[in-house]
Amino acid sequence: MNKRMLALAILLTGAVTTAWTRGGEGSWDNVLGLAPGTRVQVVDLELKSFTGAVQAVGDEVITVRTKGGDVTVNRAEVYRVSLRQGSHRGRNALIGAAIGAGTGIAIGLPLDLQGGEEGEYLHSMFLGMIGAGAGTAIGAMVPGYATLYRAERP
Repeated sequence: MNKRMLALAILLTGAVTTAWTRGGEGSWDNVLGLAPGTRVQVVDLELKSFTGAVQAVGDEVITVRTKGGDVTVNRAEVYRVSLRQGSHRGRNALIGAAIGAGTGIAIGLPLDLQGGEEGEYLHSMFLGMIGAGAGTAIGAMVPGYATLYRAERP
């Protein structure tokens, strides 16, 4: 029974993490359809992030107006283009709570199993609550972006 609970906690953590990282990757055509003024985040291959309003999009470049001025990134240097959506902080907080709780339980369960007392899962419960709280806080800080384009991996 105890090994089943550990396996369930690990599977839950993996499933929630997969849902969290799943992206709506697409082609450059999605970027070409962006209207000027649309809020986006562009990440280049050096992982520099530029957030701002689209100024222009072409077959080979995207220009974004940031606080520091206009930034033009060549398509060959673009790693990801994400569209700023409405706030998903509540959803992100719930996903973070689930990931944190699952991770806390996965860490605490082996400690409980080696402790000896059957039916007392104090480590799992405590670490699950700590993980849920931390995951909620981290998840609430993550803004909502939908990935429009992601460069193919070599």
